[in-house]
Amino acid sequence: MLAAFKKIIEQFQDPEEAVEAVSYQQAVAALLIEVMLADEKIEETEKQQVLKLIEKETGLEQVEQLYLDIKQSVESANDMFQFTNAINEHAGKDEKEALVGALWRVAYADGVLDEYEDYRIRRICELLYVPHSVFIQTKLAAKAAKDAE
Repeated sequence: MLAAFKKIIEQFQDPEEAVEAVSYQQAVAALLIEVMLADEKIEETEKQQVLKLIEKETGLEQVEQLYLDIKQSVESANDMFQFTNAINEHAGKDEKEALVGALWRVAYADGVLDEYEDYRIRRICELLYVPHSVFIQTKLAAKAAKDAE
């Protein structure tokens, strides 16, 4: 009994080891996918927008496999900490603002902003320490860009 208890304690002694390191590019892709999955409906327009933004961010031409790998990571993740933490460690104010704009473009890709997508982006902004004014400005800019299409 004591050995079993000790084994359980050892598993949780260093939680940082349990979290696999996530690169900045993977974290950006994960947050884009997180927004796409927020309404539990994957529209083809949203997927194409995510693939386009991942390609732009990573500089890779073949992003389909990266997309599938990251999507699986997002679906199995308990929270967004590992992704937002990687962004906070590597991104400045301008990069975060650009990322929030990209998140809104994914949310508006299907022409409809779902309340769950809005909430997910709001939560991501909080975790990235992005001011509410930036949240609103990027939302309005993405909506205007979508309306202009």
